[in-house]
Amino acid sequence: MKSKRFLIVVVLMVVFSMLMSGCYLWDEVNPNETGVEIVGGQISEYCKMPGVHTSWQYRADLRHIKGDTLTFEFQDPSVATKDTQIMGVTLTIQAKRKIDCESAKDFIINWPSLLNDDALVQAILATAGEATKNGTRGFTFNELLSDRNGLANAITEALIEDAGKYNVGIVNVIVKDVQIDPEYQDILKEKAELTAQIEMANRRKDLITANAEADVLEQESEKLVLDAQLLREQAQTSVQVEIAQREGEVVAAQWNVYIENEKAFELRKLELLGNVVGDNDKMWFIPQGFDLTTVLLQGDPLVGGGNGGE
Repeated sequence: MKSKRFLIVVVLMVVFSMLMSGCYLWDEVNPNETGVEIVGGQISEYCKMPGVHTSWQYRADLRHIKGDTLTFEFQDPSVATKDTQIMGVTLTIQAKRKIDCESAKDFIINWPSLLNDDALVQAILATAGEATKNGTRGFTFNELLSDRNGLANAITEALIEDAGKYNVGIVNVIVKDVQIDPEYQDILKEKAELTAQIEMANRRKDLITANAEADVLEQESEKLVLDAQLLREQAQTSVQVEIAQREGEVVAAQWNVYIENEKAFELRKLELLGNVVGDNDKMWFIPQGFDLTTVLLQGDPLVGGGNGGE
Protein backbone atom coordinates (compact mmCIF):
# COMPACT_ATOMS: atom_id res chain seq x y z
CA MET A 1 0.00 0.00 0.00
CA LYS A 2 2.82 2.36 0.81
CA SER A 3 4.45 1.74 -2.56
CA LYS A 4 1.24 2.52 -4.40
CA ARG A 5 0.74 5.73 -2.46
CA PHE A 6 4.31 6.71 -3.18
CA LEU A 7 3.82 6.10 -6.87
CA ILE A 8 0.68 8.22 -6.92
CA VAL A 9 2.44 11.04 -5.13
CA VAL A 10 5.32 10.92 -7.61
CA VAL A 11 2.96 11.07 -10.58
CA LEU A 12 1.09 13.97 -9.07
CA MET A 13 4.30 15.82 -8.44
CA VAL A 14 5.40 15.25 -12.04
CA VAL A 15 2.08 16.46 -13.38
CA PHE A 16 2.14 19.46 -11.07
CA SER A 17 5.65 20.33 -12.11
CA MET A 18 4.69 20.05 -15.78
CA LEU A 19 1.70 22.26 -15.22
CA MET A 20 3.83 24.76 -13.43
CA SER A 21 6.25 24.67 -16.33
CA GLY A 22 3.59 26.18 -18.58
CA CYS A 23 2.16 23.34 -20.71
CA TYR A 24 -1.53 23.42 -21.57
CA LEU A 25 -4.01 20.56 -21.51
CA TRP A 26 -7.29 20.18 -23.41
CA ASP A 27 -7.51 23.87 -24.30
CA GLU A 28 -10.47 24.50 -26.62
CA VAL A 29 -10.28 27.02 -29.48
CA ASN A 30 -13.77 28.19 -30.45
CA PRO A 31 -15.00 28.50 -34.08
CA ASN A 32 -14.65 32.31 -34.05
CA GLU A 33 -11.10 32.17 -32.66
CA THR A 34 -7.55 31.37 -33.74
CA GLY A 35 -5.03 29.89 -31.28
CA VAL A 36 -1.46 31.19 -31.28
CA GLU A 37 0.96 28.87 -29.50
CA ILE A 38 3.91 30.35 -27.63
CA VAL A 39 6.67 28.01 -26.51
CA GLY A 40 9.56 29.35 -24.49
CA GLY A 41 8.66 32.89 -25.44
CA GLN A 42 8.67 32.07 -29.16
CA ILE A 43 5.58 32.07 -31.38
CA SER A 44 5.04 28.79 -33.16
CA GLU A 45 4.98 28.77 -36.93
CA TYR A 46 1.53 27.25 -37.20
CA CYS A 47 -1.67 28.44 -35.51
CA LYS A 48 -4.23 26.27 -33.81
CA MET A 49 -7.54 26.06 -35.61
CA PRO A 50 -10.88 25.56 -33.77
CA GLY A 51 -10.81 22.40 -31.67
CA VAL A 52 -9.28 20.98 -28.45
CA HIS A 53 -5.49 21.17 -28.12
CA THR A 54 -2.88 19.91 -25.67
CA SER A 55 0.83 20.57 -25.43
CA TRP A 56 3.33 19.01 -23.04
CA GLN A 57 6.13 21.28 -24.19
CA TYR A 58 8.09 23.19 -21.60
CA ARG A 59 6.76 26.73 -21.08
CA ALA A 60 4.03 26.25 -23.69
CA ASP A 61 1.07 28.61 -23.78
CA LEU A 62 -1.91 28.99 -26.15
CA ARG A 63 -3.25 32.50 -26.73
CA HIS A 64 -6.80 32.96 -28.09
CA ILE A 65 -7.39 35.67 -30.74
CA LYS A 66 -11.14 36.37 -30.86
CA GLY A 67 -12.90 37.31 -34.07
CA ASP A 68 -16.24 38.37 -32.55
CA THR A 69 -18.01 41.33 -34.16
CA LEU A 70 -18.03 44.37 -31.88
CA THR A 71 -20.88 46.88 -32.26
CA PHE A 72 -20.61 50.38 -30.82
CA GLU A 73 -21.62 53.97 -31.50
CA PHE A 74 -19.64 57.08 -32.35
CA GLN A 75 -20.95 60.65 -32.14
CA ASP A 76 -19.44 63.89 -33.37
CA PRO A 77 -21.64 66.91 -32.53
CA SER A 78 -19.82 69.35 -34.78
CA VAL A 79 -18.71 68.47 -38.30
CA ALA A 80 -18.65 70.73 -41.35
CA THR A 81 -20.13 69.96 -44.75
CA LYS A 82 -18.77 71.01 -48.13
CA ASP A 83 -20.95 74.13 -48.00
CA THR A 84 -19.70 74.91 -44.44
CA GLN A 85 -22.88 73.87 -42.65
CA ILE A 86 -22.29 72.64 -39.09
CA MET A 87 -24.10 69.47 -38.08
CA GLY A 88 -23.86 66.51 -35.72
CA VAL A 89 -23.47 62.89 -36.84
CA THR A 90 -24.12 59.67 -34.91
CA LEU A 91 -22.68 56.43 -36.34
CA THR A 92 -23.16 52.76 -35.56
CA ILE A 93 -19.91 50.91 -36.28
CA GLN A 94 -19.31 47.17 -36.48
CA ALA A 95 -15.74 45.83 -36.49
CA LYS A 96 -13.84 42.64 -35.73
CA ARG A 97 -10.28 41.37 -35.52
CA LYS A 98 -8.84 39.48 -38.43
CA ILE A 99 -8.10 35.92 -37.24
CA ASP A 100 -6.06 34.48 -40.08
CA CYS A 101 -2.81 33.04 -38.76
CA GLU A 102 -0.55 35.93 -39.80
CA SER A 103 -2.90 38.57 -38.39
CA ALA A 104 -3.32 36.61 -35.17
CA LYS A 105 0.46 36.34 -34.67
CA ASP A 106 0.84 40.07 -35.48
CA PHE A 107 -1.61 40.88 -32.67
CA ILE A 108 0.64 38.99 -30.23
CA ILE A 109 3.77 40.73 -31.46
CA ASN A 110 2.67 44.31 -32.20
CA TRP A 111 -0.85 44.92 -30.84
CA PRO A 112 -1.26 42.87 -27.66
CA SER A 113 -3.28 45.64 -25.98
CA LEU A 114 -5.92 45.41 -28.72
CA LEU A 115 -6.76 41.86 -27.63
CA ASN A 116 -8.96 43.60 -25.07
CA ASP A 117 -12.35 44.50 -26.58
CA ASP A 118 -12.65 47.86 -24.83
CA ALA A 119 -9.17 48.88 -25.94
CA LEU A 120 -9.96 47.89 -29.53
CA VAL A 121 -13.17 49.95 -29.52
CA GLN A 122 -11.29 52.99 -28.24
CA ALA A 123 -8.68 52.58 -30.97
CA ILE A 124 -11.37 52.57 -33.67
CA LEU A 125 -13.17 55.54 -32.12
CA ALA A 126 -9.93 57.50 -32.20
CA THR A 127 -9.79 57.14 -35.99
CA ALA A 128 -13.55 57.46 -36.49
CA GLY A 129 -13.50 61.15 -35.67
CA GLU A 130 -11.11 62.05 -38.49
CA ALA A 131 -12.84 59.64 -40.87
CA THR A 132 -16.21 61.28 -40.16
CA LYS A 133 -14.85 64.79 -40.70
CA ASN A 134 -13.25 63.74 -44.00
CA GLY A 135 -16.48 62.06 -45.07
CA THR A 136 -18.78 65.00 -44.37
CA ARG A 137 -16.46 67.44 -46.15
CA GLY A 138 -17.21 65.59 -49.37
CA PHE A 139 -20.96 66.36 -49.25
CA THR A 140 -23.17 69.42 -49.14
CA PHE A 141 -25.75 69.69 -46.38
CA ASN A 142 -28.66 68.76 -48.65
CA GLU A 143 -26.71 65.82 -50.08
CA LEU A 144 -26.12 64.45 -46.59
CA LEU A 145 -29.80 64.67 -45.72
CA SER A 146 -30.78 62.75 -48.86
CA ASP A 147 -27.84 60.34 -49.13
CA ARG A 148 -26.83 58.89 -45.78
CA ASN A 149 -25.56 55.73 -47.45
CA GLY A 150 -23.09 57.81 -49.42
CA LEU A 151 -21.74 59.32 -46.21
CA ALA A 152 -21.57 55.88 -44.56
CA ASN A 153 -19.57 54.50 -47.49
CA ALA A 154 -17.14 57.42 -47.38
CA ILE A 155 -16.55 56.94 -43.64
CA THR A 156 -16.22 53.17 -44.09
CA GLU A 157 -13.49 53.58 -46.69
CA ALA A 158 -11.51 55.87 -44.38
CA LEU A 159 -11.93 53.52 -41.39
CA ILE A 160 -10.95 50.44 -43.39
CA GLU A 161 -7.63 52.00 -44.31
CA ASP A 162 -6.80 53.01 -40.73
CA ALA A 163 -8.12 49.88 -38.98
CA GLY A 164 -6.33 47.64 -41.46
CA LYS A 165 -3.02 48.84 -40.04
CA TYR A 166 -3.71 46.91 -36.82
CA ASN A 167 -5.44 43.91 -38.42
CA VAL A 168 -9.03 45.00 -37.78
CA GLY A 169 -11.78 44.75 -40.38
CA ILE A 170 -14.71 47.18 -40.59
CA VAL A 171 -17.87 45.12 -41.06
CA ASN A 172 -20.38 47.95 -41.43
CA VAL A 173 -20.98 51.65 -40.78
CA ILE A 174 -24.48 53.08 -40.47
CA VAL A 175 -25.36 56.76 -40.22
CA LYS A 176 -27.82 56.46 -37.36
CA ASP A 177 -28.70 60.12 -37.03
CA VAL A 178 -27.89 63.55 -38.43
CA GLN A 179 -28.42 66.44 -36.04
CA ILE A 180 -29.11 69.85 -37.53
CA ASP A 181 -28.07 73.07 -35.86
CA PRO A 182 -31.21 74.46 -34.09
CA GLU A 183 -30.97 77.87 -35.78
CA TYR A 184 -30.56 76.30 -39.19
CA GLN A 185 -33.40 73.91 -38.41
CA ASP A 186 -35.66 76.91 -37.79
CA ILE A 187 -34.61 78.35 -41.15
CA LEU A 188 -35.40 75.06 -42.88
CA LYS A 189 -38.78 74.90 -41.15
CA GLU A 190 -39.61 78.44 -42.25
CA LYS A 191 -38.48 77.62 -45.78
CA ALA A 192 -40.64 74.49 -45.81
CA GLU A 193 -43.68 76.44 -44.65
CA LEU A 194 -43.07 79.10 -47.31
CA THR A 195 -42.68 76.41 -49.97
CA ALA A 196 -45.97 74.86 -48.85
CA GLN A 197 -47.71 78.24 -49.08
CA ILE A 198 -46.32 78.81 -52.57
CA GLU A 199 -47.47 75.36 -53.60
CA MET A 200 -50.95 76.04 -52.24
CA ALA A 201 -51.09 79.38 -54.07
CA ASN A 202 -50.05 77.68 -57.31
CA ARG A 203 -52.79 75.09 -56.86
CA ARG A 204 -55.36 77.83 -56.31
CA LYS A 205 -54.08 79.61 -59.40
CA ASP A 206 -54.41 76.42 -61.42
CA LEU A 207 -57.94 75.93 -60.09
CA ILE A 208 -58.93 79.50 -61.00
CA THR A 209 -57.42 79.07 -64.45
CA ALA A 210 -59.27 75.79 -64.92
CA ASN A 211 -62.58 77.36 -63.87
CA ALA A 212 -62.00 80.33 -66.19
CA GLU A 213 -61.22 77.99 -69.06
CA ALA A 214 -64.38 76.03 -68.27
CA ASP A 215 -66.44 79.26 -68.37
CA VAL A 216 -64.89 80.20 -71.70
CA LEU A 217 -65.65 76.77 -73.10
CA GLU A 218 -69.24 77.02 -71.85
CA GLN A 219 -69.65 80.46 -73.46
CA GLU A 220 -68.13 79.22 -76.70
CA SER A 221 -70.45 76.22 -76.62
CA GLU A 222 -73.50 78.45 -76.13
CA LYS A 223 -72.32 80.68 -79.00
CA LEU A 224 -71.89 77.64 -81.23
CA VAL A 225 -75.47 76.56 -80.41
CA LEU A 226 -76.83 80.03 -81.20
CA ASP A 227 -74.83 80.18 -84.41
CA ALA A 228 -76.20 76.78 -85.42
CA GLN A 229 -79.77 77.91 -84.71
CA LEU A 230 -79.21 81.08 -86.73
CA LEU A 231 -77.80 79.11 -89.64
CA ARG A 232 -80.78 76.76 -89.51
CA GLU A 233 -83.24 79.67 -89.54
CA GLN A 234 -81.33 81.31 -92.38
CA ALA A 235 -81.44 78.07 -94.30
CA GLN A 236 -85.19 77.76 -93.76
CA THR A 237 -85.72 81.36 -94.88
CA SER A 238 -83.60 80.75 -97.95
CA VAL A 239 -85.70 77.71 -98.80
CA GLN A 240 -88.94 79.66 -98.40
CA VAL A 241 -87.59 82.49 -100.51
CA GLU A 242 -86.50 79.98 -103.12
CA ILE A 243 -89.96 78.38 -103.14
CA ALA A 244 -91.66 81.78 -103.41
CA GLN A 245 -89.32 82.80 -106.19
CA ARG A 246 -90.02 79.61 -108.09
CA GLU A 247 -93.79 79.94 -107.58
CA GLY A 248 -93.56 83.54 -108.80
CA GLU A 249 -91.61 82.38 -111.81
CA VAL A 250 -94.28 79.77 -112.57
CA VAL A 251 -97.09 82.33 -112.32
CA ALA A 252 -95.12 84.82 -114.38
CA ALA A 253 -94.49 82.16 -116.99
CA GLN A 254 -98.19 81.33 -117.10
CA TRP A 255 -99.19 84.95 -117.55
CA ASN A 256 -96.47 85.44 -120.08
CA VAL A 257 -98.19 82.80 -122.23
CA TYR A 258 -101.39 84.84 -122.20
CA ILE A 259 -99.50 88.02 -123.00
CA GLU A 260 -97.67 86.52 -125.94
CA ASN A 261 -100.47 84.31 -127.26
CA GLU A 262 -103.79 86.09 -127.79
CA LYS A 263 -105.63 82.92 -128.68
CA ALA A 264 -104.51 81.27 -125.46
CA PHE A 265 -105.74 84.30 -123.59
CA GLU A 266 -109.15 84.12 -125.25
CA LEU A 267 -109.37 80.41 -124.54
CA ARG A 268 -108.55 81.00 -120.87
CA LYS A 269 -111.29 83.64 -120.69
CA LEU A 270 -113.80 81.19 -122.08
CA GLU A 271 -112.74 78.60 -119.49
CA LEU A 272 -113.18 81.06 -116.69
CA LEU A 273 -116.51 82.17 -118.15
CA GLY A 274 -117.65 78.59 -118.26
CA ASN A 275 -116.78 78.21 -114.59
CA VAL A 276 -118.82 81.29 -113.78
CA VAL A 277 -121.87 80.37 -115.81
CA GLY A 278 -121.68 76.67 -115.06
CA ASP A 279 -124.22 74.19 -116.39
CA ASN A 280 -127.37 75.96 -115.02
CA ASP A 281 -129.98 77.59 -117.17
CA LYS A 282 -129.36 81.14 -116.02
CA MET A 283 -128.33 83.81 -118.49
CA TRP A 284 -126.26 86.87 -117.86
CA PHE A 285 -126.48 90.10 -119.76
CA ILE A 286 -123.33 92.12 -119.98
CA PRO A 287 -123.17 95.68 -121.25
CA GLN A 288 -121.51 96.16 -124.53
CA GLY A 289 -117.87 97.07 -124.14
CA PHE A 290 -117.63 95.77 -120.52
CA ASP A 291 -114.21 94.23 -119.67
CA LEU A 292 -115.11 90.66 -118.89
CA THR A 293 -111.54 89.94 -117.61
CA THR A 294 -112.09 91.91 -114.43
CA VAL A 295 -115.07 89.78 -113.48
CA LEU A 296 -113.40 86.53 -114.38
CA LEU A 297 -110.26 87.30 -112.39
CA GLN A 298 -112.26 88.22 -109.30
CA GLY A 299 -114.33 85.05 -109.57
CA ASP A 300 -117.59 86.96 -108.94
CA PRO A 301 -120.59 86.83 -111.29
CA LEU A 302 -121.72 90.10 -112.79
CA VAL A 303 -125.43 90.92 -112.70
CA GLY A 304 -126.16 92.96 -115.80
CA GLY A 305 -128.56 95.94 -116.18
CA GLY A 306 -130.46 97.50 -119.12
CA ASN A 307 -133.14 95.34 -120.55
CA GLY A 308 -131.77 92.24 -119.07
CA GLY A 309 -133.06 89.89 -116.44
CA GLU A 310 -133.27 86.21 -116.21
